[in-house]
Amino acid sequence: GGIKTHINTNCLIRANLIAGTLHGPGIWMDWANANSRCTRNVILDTHTQFNGGIFIEASPRPNLIDSNFIWGSTAGGIYEHDSANQTFAHNFIGRAAGAAVLLNGKITDRRIYGQPITDGSHRVTGNVFFENAKNQVVEKSKSQKSAVEANLGENITATCDMKKCELEWSVKRSEERR
Repeated sequence: GGIKTHINTNCLIRANLIAGTLHGPGIWMDWANANSRCTRNVILDTHTQFNGGIFIEASPRPNLIDSNFIWGSTAGGIYEHDSANQTFAHNFIGRAAGAAVLLNGKITDRRIYGQPITDGSHRVTGNVFFENAKNQVVEKSKSQKSAVEANLGENITATCDMKKCELEWSVKRSEERR
């Protein structure tokens, strides 16, 4: 990945430009992250088989992934597995080859902080999803369901000039019948 970290506690990953990764996510927050934030990053054209522009793994304690711009991932936009209690808010995810957000749930039998892996109970809110190839949010958790609310994924027009790092987007107002 462009940035890979382990055991982030009270950490801030902010304002990075990551473009054209060859085999991995743009940002990979791996193993036992707690009270950390990944925000205001621009991730363009990530080439990855399984995960996405941002990948958080093996983290049962809350973290915030917010206000990121992800465009053109060959997988999904944001991907998690073996994690619980994460918040994914106010991200713009466009033209991912997979789901905008894939909550993959528990996939290993590892232990974190001496406890078995838990999954689910995420919050996915206030995100904008544009022309992603699969469902906007896919949840595979078998334990606690996540709150998925107030995301925008329809009537959007967007263009991204990756060379200039410029995005133009708008939302078409829907006609209300009275």
